[in-house]
Amino acid sequence: MALLMAFTVLILAGVIGLAVDGGRAYAVHTQTRNAVDAATLAAARAIAINPDANITEVYNRFVEVATNKHNSRLLSATIVRDGNSVIGTLDVEVPTTFMGILGQDKVAFQVMSKAEFGYNGIEMVLALDTTGSMSGAKIDAMKDAARTLVNTLSAASPSPDKFRVGLVPFSDYVNVGMAYRNESWLDVPLDSTSTVTQCYDTYPNATSSNCRTETGTCYSDGTPYSCSYQVCDWNYGTPVNTCGPVTTTTTWNGCVRSRATPLNLQDGSYSTRIPGQMNAMCPAPLTPLTEDISTVRTAIDGMFAAGNTYIPEGLTWGWRLLSPKIPFGESRSESEANVKRFLVLMTDGANTLSPTDTGHNGGDTALANQFTAEACTAIKADGITIFTIAFEVTDPSIKSILSACASNPGYFYDATNSSQLMASFDAIGRSVQSIRVAE
Repeated sequence: MALLMAFTVLILAGVIGLAVDGGRAYAVHTQTRNAVDAATLAAARAIAINPDANITEVYNRFVEVATNKHNSRLLSATIVRDGNSVIGTLDVEVPTTFMGILGQDKVAFQVMSKAEFGYNGIEMVLALDTTGSMSGAKIDAMKDAARTLVNTLSAASPSPDKFRVGLVPFSDYVNVGMAYRNESWLDVPLDSTSTVTQCYDTYPNATSSNCRTETGTCYSDGTPYSCSYQVCDWNYGTPVNTCGPVTTTTTWNGCVRSRATPLNLQDGSYSTRIPGQMNAMCPAPLTPLTEDISTVRTAIDGMFAAGNTYIPEGLTWGWRLLSPKIPFGESRSESEANVKRFLVLMTDGANTLSPTDTGHNGGDTALANQFTAEACTAIKADGITIFTIAFEVTDPSIKSILSACASNPGYFYDATNSSQLMASFDAIGRSVQSIRVAE
């Protein structure tokens, strides 16, 4: 009986020990799994921010904290990069208390986690200010930053068709490209030439004197700068009336203007067509969404600075490129699940123009600012995430509008120089790349 009782007590102690030590080991396993998930995710984030990051150092820092908390002994810790993923593994043992009676003084186990960096189904449009005030070093800096963003996101894409990007250079107008002239959503008159006889005064005997160079303040797209110009005192003499043929040519260069309110801020109702703007100079043509990154890089290289600022034009055409409906329809946001859409708006100044019945040639900047804010609201309501960048902007009112336009306060960037502009585009790239624990 004594031997039987001793054997029974031993078995009961083993069972109780198995329950106690096993339960503690299970709890440590769960806590360690959470820790390795966090450590692997941190390593993936480090790569997203800096492709050359030391992920082993990042991983081990998280692991050390986790094992100290969980009363476990770390046997080994490894982290490896595999394509667009990082895989973390921990081998851990937990000392036992009661199970030692049965000769089991520790419980060992392995946990593994895989984190993916990159994204799946991203559509992005860059709406970039190419007005006259962007000339010189500023537009060069913008091109560099835009190319870097496109290259970074393309390289992080798990497959070429998962990242699609479009481009909207804007100034007074947007250039949709001559190929769309006969589309049903666009209203463009035929080019024409007419000749009529007109009479006008000429001054064949005009003379000048006291010519001198003066300095003053000139403006480019509302931005002041110092300039010099020649001034003379003129004696025009007696005018001579002259009559002769005057030829007028009306030509479309791809420029478009806004529809009447409220259609100017809507993506739809294209039975009311978008008017083409005749005899207007506009930026380089827009580029619809494409997975051909070389096409977008070429379009970025071809941008040039000219014209004045009307920001709602860049916003609304960026919205149209991201829409699965006409005018373009390249977006897959309705046909494929979990497609994320992003609009990046960059400008270097405030609105200087507003729409009228004949084009964007008005001076009601308050109206233009109102339309900017309303366009941002409508775009965000359509499920599009907006990033905004103010580049060397000094006007506090447009900064406030751009900040409110961004989908959250952290998505507005105030870049005061070229290096900060590059950093802003880099930060956008990091924000866009979603990182998740995969298994």
